Amino acid sequence: MFNDSSPHGTKGGIVNLRQILLGIAISAGLTLATVSHAQSWHSKHFRTPAPAPADTTAPTTTTTAPTTTTTAPTTDTTAPTTPSGLAASAVTSTSLTLSWNASTDNVGVTGYQVYRGGTQVASPSGTSASITGLSAAVPYSFTVSAVDAAGNVSALSAALSVTTPPPGSANLSFSSGFEGTTALLAPSGFYGNGAWQDIVGTDSVTGFAWPPIIKSSSTTHFQLGVDAPVDALTINNYMVNQIQTVTGHNGNQTRTLYSEIKQSGCCGTNPQGSGPTQNSFQIQPASEPGDLYISYWLKLQPDLANLMAVGQVGTGWNWRDVFSWKTAGDYRVKLEIKRDPYINGGNLFWATQGDNNANGGLPYQIFWQSNNTQVPVPPVGQWMKMEVFWHRSSGNDGRVWMAVNGQVIVDHYGPNMGIYNAAINRIYAALLYSSTAYPIYQWVDDMQIWDSFPPDAAPH
Repeated sequence: MFNDSSPHGTKGGIVNLRQILLGIAISAGLTLATVSHAQSWHSKHFRTPAPAPADTTAPTTTTTAPTTTTTAPTTDTTAPTTPSGLAASAVTSTSLTLSWNASTDNVGVTGYQVYRGGTQVASPSGTSASITGLSAAVPYSFTVSAVDAAGNVSALSAALSVTTPPPGSANLSFSSGFEGTTALLAPSGFYGNGAWQDIVGTDSVTGFAWPPIIKSSSTTHFQLGVDAPVDALTINNYMVNQIQTVTGHNGNQTRTLYSEIKQSGCCGTNPQGSGPTQNSFQIQPASEPGDLYISYWLKLQPDLANLMAVGQVGTGWNWRDVFSWKTAGDYRVKLEIKRDPYINGGNLFWATQGDNNANGGLPYQIFWQSNNTQVPVPPVGQWMKMEVFWHRSSGNDGRVWMAVNGQVIVDHYGPNMGIYNAAINRIYAALLYSSTAYPIYQWVDDMQIWDSFPPDAAPH
């Protein structure tokens, strides 16, 4: 054992130990070579290791600056386009339904604001709104604006004025004097010897849009039937429909629906022996309309009486259709102006009839007829108000009622359902069809459709 008292710590202790061992070895008679080997072994295993050289190479540091994308916030300041085509339907004494054309926006329209006067009364997400809580026989003004997600509001639409009907009266389903954006599209859907033509748009005076809504829905078309091949370039050689501005039934200038047949496809100006050359305006209900009242003002061409002169064409009698409705195959009601040498002294008279001539392929059958020679046919070339009402039934409460200028020309009670109990699917509310020579033409204005007799109907 030894005590390291060297002020140099371990290193000093190792030197002293070496001296002691050397002394012991000499005393024991060891040779210097043995002592030298021992020193060499000790030096090899107990020497103090040299310190590691200092690392003077600076560490490699890779610094990647973070990528920062800064997008300035965008603010939507673009308002939607102004709603158009505001129209009313299903008008009752206390309620109505408004509809309009959709607005567009650079981002997207989220809803609309409906105003009655200056008060907001609805905020629908779509393009229609039911308005309730109205008072009977009161005029109202409606407007609508569009709103986007950012709260931008469009300008107000053009105002629509609607007057609710009196209490307890019939409900007005449709009314149009062909004003505003009411327009005729070009004939289309050609099928060899005919074509179709549609009325579109909204009447700016009444607020109703074409086509009329009867029950759930309906369509309106002119069916242009020519007994000859026709296409878009030749159809106007035979018949034409237009919106014309003329002097109306109240003496003022007004837009009206004008229709004309110029010639037959078969026989030039003579229709005898030709096919169904007719220019028929049709309202086509999607389902049975039930009780219905229709009125409109009609003006026939000034020379019609001459065209219908007895014996002028063919068999000695002539007819001009005025109104008709048909079911899907088994029943028809029609109103005509006739001239027959054996009836009414050869003068014009009103003829109504119920039969099964409804394109159903049935053997022809007349169910009832009514000739009215008491109510005169108004002078041609003058406006006359036509009124029609019916109640569908297979029993004796069925009814067909018609009037002209406030005078009833037929009021027939009895069954008016065919053997198929088929629904009415065509209403010819301005039919241009005649046995006379051509051209034939007429004007129609101020059409209304009610679900029953309105307050101003002729006696009923």
